[in-house]
Amino acid sequence: MLTEFEARVTHPVSMLEQWSALEGKAFVLGMPNALGQHVLTVGSKRWIVAHGEAQPGDRVRVTRSEEAILWVERLIEV
Repeated sequence: MLTEFEARVTHPVSMLEQWSALEGKAFVLGMPNALGQHVLTVGSKRWIVAHGEAQPGDRVRVTRSEEAILWVERLIEV
């Protein structure tokens, strides 16, 4: 595994920046897994989506991330 320095030197976006860069990004929610959780996989990291009132097929924007949880808000398109 690369150190943070090696990641910054060899990759345009370090691992830490990649995860924080998810805030503000938009995704479409798919179907939940067998446990009823929406899961988003980015690179090799799996995130559980705290989707609130959003339903499968809704476009959502990431408002914050913590550990392995993404908080999202539903986007209303006009």
